[in-house]
Amino acid sequence: ENAPALAQHSFEQAIALASKPPVRAAELAAIQHNYGWFLCEQNRFAQANAQFERALSEPTYRQADKTRQAMALCQNRAAAQLATQPRKP
Repeated sequence: ENAPALAQHSFEQAIALASKPPVRAAELAAIQHNYGWFLCEQNRFAQANAQFERALSEPTYRQADKTRQAMALCQNRAAAQLATQPRKP
């Protein structure tokens, strides 16, 4: 199995475990942040954004500024990638 698929599986397992009662919301949000950054690194920008949004939706999450910064970097990366793609006639 390749490394990105293994990492994705690990993130999904961690999210599932942190989501079980009693939900550890701040921990879950931190995992979602890290998963979002992983997805951004894989150029999966829409999925990354969804994970960042989930992390930011948790009121007890103390790293919201870090997540907003990562989200902005990821959006800039997506825009740059879009700008370099050839235009379709």
